[in-house]
Amino acid sequence: MQRSLVGSEMCIRDRLEKERTELKKTLSSSESKKDNILQYITTLDKKMDTLTDKVKSNEEQIQLVQSTIDELLLQEAQVTAKMSSQYETMKERIKYMYEDGTSGYLELLAGSSSLSEMYNHLEYISKISEYDQKMYGEYESTKQKLTKTKKNKQAKKDELVATKETLSFEKQSVKPVSYTHLRAHETTLHL
Repeated sequence: MQRSLVGSEMCIRDRLEKERTELKKTLSSSESKKDNILQYITTLDKKMDTLTDKVKSNEEQIQLVQSTIDELLLQEAQVTAKMSSQYETMKERIKYMYEDGTSGYLELLAGSSSLSEMYNHLEYISKISEYDQKMYGEYESTKQKLTKTKKNKQAKKDELVATKETLSFEKQSVKPVSYTHLRAHETTLHL
């Protein structure tokens, strides 16, 4: 009987030793999985920090572009007001010329009593013509500035839309790591 007790004791010892070995393997495997998950979490934290920085940068860029758009809107309003004023001035000038008639210049020259008076009248007509040309040039310049301002404003609006889309995408990328996500990663590691 003692032999059977010794044999059974040996059998129990072998079985316990085997279970101990399996538990060590399981523990080692679990430690390895834990280390891999911790490493993965560290990697995700770094990615999240990078994306958070990008989101912050894009938000700042959006504010900058929006303030530029606001400035361009103000410029557009100022240029439009200036252009309107110039247009009204030119309209009044043209109205006066048609009401008074361009023959007034000829009458003015023909009514000159001397050559020096005629020269003075020619000088006067020349200055009026120069003034009219200058006013028209300023009007055209203002018109071009308005067109350029509108194009700049549209470009900035397009930039704003693109930056907002990028920001939206990046915000979606910055999501907290869930347990399910970690389990999915653990499965892909085949541990």
